Parts: sequence; structure tokens; C-alpha cells
Amino acid sequence: MNSLVQSTESSGSGLPVWGQILLTVVVAAIPAVVSWRASRETRRQAAASAERAANEAASARVSTEEIERLRRLEARVGEAKVKAYLPLIEVLGKLLDSGNESRTVAQQAKFNDDLQTQIKKFWNMGLIYSSDEVQRAFGRMMQASYASAPVVITMRVVSEFMLAVRRDLGDETSGATLVDVWAPRLSDLFDQSSPIAGFESLDFSELAERQGWTPPWLGTSLEHQRA
Repeated sequence: MNSLVQSTESSGSGLPVWGQILLTVVVAAIPAVVSWRASRETRRQAAASAERAANEAASARVSTEEIERLRRLEARVGEAKVKAYLPLIEVLGKLLDSGNESRTVAQQAKFNDDLQTQIKKFWNMGLIYSSDEVQRAFGRMMQASYASAPVVITMRVVSEFMLAVRRDLGDETSGATLVDVWAPRLSDLFDQSSPIAGFESLDFSELAERQGWTPPWLGTSLEHQRA
């Protein structure tokens, strides 16, 4: 009994002996608790970092695979476009060839058949693979032929079609112009007294008005958009 009483008596610090012992234990345990909590937080952060890195790696793999898939798809579409465009481009080149006058009646008939065949093929393929710009340029070119457009108008719409094809085949930033299409072929391209003078520089509506020809596509989606 006396020992219990003595154990509960206050020491010089004002705390009973058992209180001092408890305080000593608590104070001694604080670094261990702090160290344990810090260690647990470090492990948690390390696990989170590892999970984040794994997710980023998986995302990178998916992104790489998606990029490769899109590249393969783009390549296949590009091949289909080339197959659709080139035959028509070649036959248009022959149509505008200065040697047309030397064809016999039979040769001209065969050429006309070939032209119609390629136009029909392109119409089928173009609806699927060509850009909106190409499709509209093709529509203007065909409508001009149906409406017996003057030579200058024909030159203009054919040039627009070829440049649209050029951009659609991959060179979207191409700076090629209407002049660039014809410069290699026409000796009087820059002759201001030539009947074709201004075909490349005038606004289309102004060019048509100068030729006394009214585009049949006015007021439709085929109409040229003013810059």
C-alpha cells in the first residue's frame, strides 16, 4: 500500500512518477511514429508514381499504335486517290494537247470514248475518296463542258481541278497557281493580245462576263467563293 502511494506521489517536476514514465515513453515514441508515417507516405507516393508511369507508358503505346494505324489508313486512301485521279488527269492532258487537230475521225471517236470512260470512273471513285474541293472543281469542269463554255473558261476550270487534285494528294500548302499549270505548255500565255489573256488573274465572274458566258452553277454550292 505504501509503495502504491509512493508511486503516485509527485516528483519535483509536479507530475506523479507514473506520469513521468508515460511522458517519457510518448516522447520516445514520437520519432518512431513520424518515421513510420513518413515511410508510409514515401511508399504511397512511390506506388502512385509507378502507377502513373505505367499508365503513361501504356498511353504512349496506344498513341504510337494509333498513329501507325492512321498512317497505314492514310497510305491506303492515298493510293486509292492516285488510282482515281491519274487516268483522268492523263486524258485531260490529251484533251488540251495542241495536237488534237491531227486526229482522224476514228481517233477522235476513240478518244471521246476513253474520256467518257475515265470521267465515269472518276465520278464513282471521287465521291468516295476525293476532297470537297476536288469534287466541286470536278462539278464545275463538267458543267462547263455541258454548257459549251468558251476555251478560256475551260482552261480556267480544268486548271482549278488539277490544282485541287494536287492539294488533295498531300500538298495542302501548295502555292502552285493557274499560271503554273499552263506555263510549260502555252507560248502565248503572257501575250496580252492573246484571247486567253487574263484567264488566270481575273475573278471568275468577271472572266465569265468578259466572255459573255453565264456559269450554270450560280447560286449553288459549286459557285466560286470570293476571297
